[in-house]
Amino acid sequence: MGLLQIRVNDQEEPLIGTLRRVSWTVDALPAEVVEGTLAIALVGGASTQTDGAVGIGTAEIVEPVWWDTLAPGVHVVSAFDGLNLALERRYSVTVTLVDATGQTWQESAAFFTGTTWDEAAWVTCRDDPTEGEGEFLFSRTVQPEKPVASALLYASARGLYEVYAAGEKIGDDLLTPGWTSYSHAIQYQVYDVTTLLQGGGPVRLDARLANGWYLGMLTWDKHPHFYGAEKSWIAKLVVTYTDGTRAVVATDAQWRTAPGPIVSSELYDGEVIDGKQANANFLTDGTRDGWQAATVVEADKAVLTPQRDQPCRVTETVGVQRIFTSPNGAVTLDFGQNLVGRVRVDLARLLPAGETALSLHHAEVLDPAGNAYFGNLRKAKQMLVLPHATPGDGAALTHFTFQGFRYVVVEANRPLVLDPRAFSAEVVHTAMPRTGYFTCNDMMLNRLFDNIVWGQRGNFVDVPTDCPQRDERLGWTGDTQVFASTGLFNFDSAAFYRKWLADLASDQLENGGVPAVIPDVITPLQPETNSSAAWGDAAVIVPWQVFQFTGDRSVLEDQYDSMAAWIAFNNQAGPTPYTGNQGFHYGDWVALDVPGSNFGATPHPYLACCFHRYTTEIMRQTARELGRTDDAAGYATLRDGIDAYFQKTYFAGDELTVQTQTAQVLALKMMRLSEGQRAAIAKRLNSLVVNNNTHLNTGFVGTPYLLAALSDNGYPETAVALLRQEDFPSWLYSVRQGATTIWEHWDGIRQDGTLWSDTMNSFNHYAFGAVGDWLYRHLVGIDQMAGESGFRQIQVAPLIKASGLRDVSGSYQSVAGKIAVAWANQDGAVVMRAQIPAGSHAEIVLFDARPGSLDRALGSRDTYDAAAGAYHLQVDGGAAVTLNYALR
Repeated sequence: MGLLQIRVNDQEEPLIGTLRRVSWTVDALPAEVVEGTLAIALVGGASTQTDGAVGIGTAEIVEPVWWDTLAPGVHVVSAFDGLNLALERRYSVTVTLVDATGQTWQESAAFFTGTTWDEAAWVTCRDDPTEGEGEFLFSRTVQPEKPVASALLYASARGLYEVYAAGEKIGDDLLTPGWTSYSHAIQYQVYDVTTLLQGGGPVRLDARLANGWYLGMLTWDKHPHFYGAEKSWIAKLVVTYTDGTRAVVATDAQWRTAPGPIVSSELYDGEVIDGKQANANFLTDGTRDGWQAATVVEADKAVLTPQRDQPCRVTETVGVQRIFTSPNGAVTLDFGQNLVGRVRVDLARLLPAGETALSLHHAEVLDPAGNAYFGNLRKAKQMLVLPHATPGDGAALTHFTFQGFRYVVVEANRPLVLDPRAFSAEVVHTAMPRTGYFTCNDMMLNRLFDNIVWGQRGNFVDVPTDCPQRDERLGWTGDTQVFASTGLFNFDSAAFYRKWLADLASDQLENGGVPAVIPDVITPLQPETNSSAAWGDAAVIVPWQVFQFTGDRSVLEDQYDSMAAWIAFNNQAGPTPYTGNQGFHYGDWVALDVPGSNFGATPHPYLACCFHRYTTEIMRQTARELGRTDDAAGYATLRDGIDAYFQKTYFAGDELTVQTQTAQVLALKMMRLSEGQRAAIAKRLNSLVVNNNTHLNTGFVGTPYLLAALSDNGYPETAVALLRQEDFPSWLYSVRQGATTIWEHWDGIRQDGTLWSDTMNSFNHYAFGAVGDWLYRHLVGIDQMAGESGFRQIQVAPLIKASGLRDVSGSYQSVAGKIAVAWANQDGAVVMRAQIPAGSHAEIVLFDARPGSLDRALGSRDTYDAAAGAYHLQVDGGAAVTLNYALR
């Protein structure tokens, strides 16, 4: 990624259908930009990748297609009037900037356009003795007829696929084409293979196809064939010769096919790879004797759509930290970190001569006796099995599955000398660029933040899953919406969320209700669980969060009908339009205020009313943002009606009639309150926490907003005390127990060392990690001014005195540029340094400041609030500012 970090449709080198947005940053430039241009050109030649993947070459611009000047401060272009992009092409985006010193900066980034599929057929293998459990192989040799200018290979699958050229995997994408609402959209990918065909000789193309999400077992019922009864592959190689002519090699009956060495592949169970299977060496053995003609399948091609977000890739490799024999005699690897991905095994380093039956069984934690704990996997097996492994097989690893694990039990039918260098854990997730960082002098909080990030990495595997290890791994809407803000701080995940939101709109029910998981594989099994408050509200909350972080209105335009349908559903789902859905709800999931229940003590109608009001207000703001004034007025009327109903139903004086922590939190976050009511509810919340020995008892619904409800309403010290609480229940309890990710339950491992019930005990469940949003906004202090989006109007307001910390630093790479804040408190003497992006403006708020202690003259726009003891300083972006002052 270059100095300007150019993004096209919020991605690096994407495959696109419509060019929607080009963005870049000027953080690293030494001076202010005074002029610039943006140019788009058609490109010939091969990709300029530098990752060592197949398809490396030199780009050659052959035809400019669009050009425009840039006003100073512009870093996003989203209007491309008159631009018509040709299909099956590679384009370059070139940004040229001139700074105030006269120096010119120029960088380019690539993107690809899509294809049509009339010339290609879905194909499968009907010669399958394993009845569809294992992989299928496909092969064809391609011979260019003339000198090649460019060659693009488009591919997709009903299942999961990998594609190879001359025995080498093309690209580094994994789990392609990803998981979508397959009946509405199946993604396809593109690979620039120009250099492979420019040699002039024949090139053998091979593909592997496995069940994946399309055909494999899904949900705790391990329901097979949810989307179809047969997996198939489709591909199209588009070759453009130097004379301008074109040739296409597409999937059809001329491709050869056979079963492959992965004789069993399931997402939950793992893979069995047979080194003695007839085609085990197909990548090195070019013969295809005995292979059959591929069978053409009649299946819908209209659902094929270009890749919507970043693909899954290996983003890090983790080595073995120790090898030990557990009390039950099992040889166990400890990677030191609960992660998601796969284990690569160097068989030459591990195995003795001859043939060995080898298996790897993955687990997250150890049980109280010190053995690997498999109970929480439920029906999932999480295994790599090699029944006939030899040292000459090279490296072994899974291809079409992923596991959640820290520990791996190694079993073999022969003695092994375990060399830790023989194993490495490859971390796999959607390859989103990292954007957010936090650190402080409290190592426990630093570990909590790391756990939040690792939890996101482990659960953002193409869809935002609840957990990555057991027989579930589903895109729960409630988990997604509570974590969205933290997720957008941590990673550039806008494209990831937009992909998921497109599936939400596709799977939305006819009455506007929203399934509990997206893609929807639950409705056929448990239709009564749809449209729960806080879960279904993801239809409105998540696109609004994406808009707030990016400033890109197109996400609201794309999701507007879906958002409006959810509000309309809630209007019809109760006795009046103001109550919200009165049907099934998950409640304040896994709250601790009702022993023995997962649903929490807060009444479900109360939750439904609060969220109905919250999302209605978001819809009002959305309609106003898009210029839909009539809609905005209608939503304002609805919101006022909900307010009146809430006041009549849930108040006795200034106090709420529902006395749970979550009830107070939601009222403070979501409802219109008088000053007296707000003060009384905040006081009640504070007392509920303090009288509970400064512990929370909230679940998925109340926890994300708990600290902000306290700190924004006069009780920041209580919020900090909750955050830094180490006893159960608390965020730091799991850290003290050795957690390296966020747990599903506050006490997944109880204080006496025993484990929560096997039925629901994930140790990588990111929802409670939503506290990361508070770390960014209140400890680092990075936020936006009210009503703003895209981080052009920034507020920096850390809770320095209330935090009790000595130093905090953090940053967020926003769409406007990098925002960084660092502060230190030495016995009341504070030093703060803030970096604000060029073109942005910030208000810096110094709470608890002693009047007259600031080492900076106040400008005409600056103020000191004597009553609150706070400086309000106005700072224009483009440079860092350092402030020294004293706490009062």
